[in-house]
Amino acid sequence: MQNVADPLDQKTGPQDPSQDAANVPANQWSNTGQPPPATPQPNGSFRAQQQQASPPASQVASQTTTQVLPQPPARPAAQQDEFADSPDDQYYQDPQTGQYFPGYMKPQPEELVFGWVAPDRPFKQRKKQFFMTASTIAALICLILFFAGQVLPMAVVIAVLFVIYMLYTFPPHQITNQITTYGIRNENNLYYWEELGRFWFEQKLGNEIVLIEVSRFPNRLTLVLGEADRATIEAILSEVLLQEKPPLSPVEKAALWLQDKVPLDLDE
Repeated sequence: MQNVADPLDQKTGPQDPSQDAANVPANQWSNTGQPPPATPQPNGSFRAQQQQASPPASQVASQTTTQVLPQPPARPAAQQDEFADSPDDQYYQDPQTGQYFPGYMKPQPEELVFGWVAPDRPFKQRKKQFFMTASTIAALICLILFFAGQVLPMAVVIAVLFVIYMLYTFPPHQITNQITTYGIRNENNLYYWEELGRFWFEQKLGNEIVLIEVSRFPNRLTLVLGEADRATIEAILSEVLLQEKPPLSPVEKAALWLQDKVPLDLDE
């Protein structure tokens, strides 16, 4: 008769996990993301299977992009003692003079050198004959422009005539002119010394004036002397500016020629 194996002879109890682990390939454990279990050794001890895993990509990127910055030079021993009490160690002070900005020129406050009160522009009271002559010339020019069909130039001529009437009818008001350590103050306007050029003196409408070149508008600064001493103003300005009269421009030459040929005031 054939011997039939007794089912009671088969092992139904729990199996040894070490035996199951030994039958699983190593790459299967690496795909699961879990560490492989310990494997039995001949002497009865257990040793865990070591798997070399690659470091994370973020760690590799941080290691490749990290740059070593150069360290600042060390301070001398005297300055290290000086900055010992400073919590942030960010202030510098000259150990010899005790200044935080050694050699730096401190701005000085503005001080008055010379000042005077005078009219804001040259002025001369004109007679009636002056305005009649100016009106006649303006009327002739407007008549020519009217027949030429030029309306806009006619308006310009009328505006110029109105300005002449206002300038020679109403006297100017008094202002304060000052020469300071910053520059020249003409009422509320300050012109720094760096903006000024040459200066010279002239006579205009019976008033003595000083003209100064300016690098910005109005390009020339006109100051009426009035009762101020010319010698004092000349001595002060000569220390900073050059006293020289520039040559006349073409526009100024044309104005002088027109003034000589067509005088508006017949009494002059």
